[in-house]
Amino acid sequence: GKELPVSDNQIDFVFSYLTFRHLPSKAILEEYVQEIVRVLKIGGVVKVQLRTGPEVYRWRWFHGVSFFAEEARQLFEQKGLKVLKIEEEDAKSLWVIVKKM
Repeated sequence: GKELPVSDNQIDFVFSYLTFRHLPSKAILEEYVQEIVRVLKIGGVVKVQLRTGPEVYRWRWFHGVSFFAEEARQLFEQKGLKVLKIEEEDAKSLWVIVKKM
């Protein structure tokens, strides 16, 4: 969660595929989401992929945090984003689409 070299409220769209699912902790993921909120314009949209299901492989470095749909909803809503859609891609992947209001 480093600060991006972008001014506040400048970005229209953020997309993340296969990145958040490998972060080692929910705290780090929350830092990333907070930085996204900072740079995203009002009306901007975010689409991210998260790992879903139980964290049965957490002992492996490449298996990061996992979220069930309701946990993902809470995370993004707590950061002030409106959840537009959450869908399971398969048994291990969850797509979350949110908007900054």
